[in-house]
Amino acid sequence: MHFIDRLGLYSTIFTDPTAKAVPEPPTHRWRFAYDCLETLRLNESPGSIYKLLVRTEDTTELAWILAALCPWAEVAAPTPIKAGGKIPLPYATIVAREGIKATNRICDAVTAAFRHYDEISSFKRAVIYQEPWTQERDRLGMAIRRWDATGGHWKLQVVLAILVEAMSSPESKSKIINHYINRVLDFTNM
Repeated sequence: MHFIDRLGLYSTIFTDPTAKAVPEPPTHRWRFAYDCLETLRLNESPGSIYKLLVRTEDTTELAWILAALCPWAEVAAPTPIKAGGKIPLPYATIVAREGIKATNRICDAVTAAFRHYDEISSFKRAVIYQEPWTQERDRLGMAIRRWDATGGHWKLQVVLAILVEAMSSPESKSKIINHYINRVLDFTNM
């Protein structure tokens, strides 16, 4: 990813070649996302956030694909063609399907991660501000079930939220990671 970024090839590789009117995502901070994932991966301590969230080879591959698609989180989601119509796929899913020819399983995971990103980030903010409802295990459990039911891999959806946040505010990367670590430890102990 470093070479793709350095050589300015992002829009060549991670784009939909079949579409004409797809916006181009900002990539000037993309390196903070893939650097964050690499930092997490290199932490070999037992119980590290990476080891809690990324456990298999398949999830490792998905985590790196999500890191590659992070810039698309800053592009507004496509709007339905008609009011009340079917929700269109996020641009990241379209790019994964058409640009890098990802499988349906990967596209489903990307769709879920990008559709739940705002909810996961909102939940994290609520935890930081110690809102009382964040202590309700049933509410959190139902959210995790919903995230997992639509695309699976709820833990990787949390990884995307971490990476996008690290990309948008790189100066506080360790603070971001620590907030997520504490909450993910609570998730995994449920």
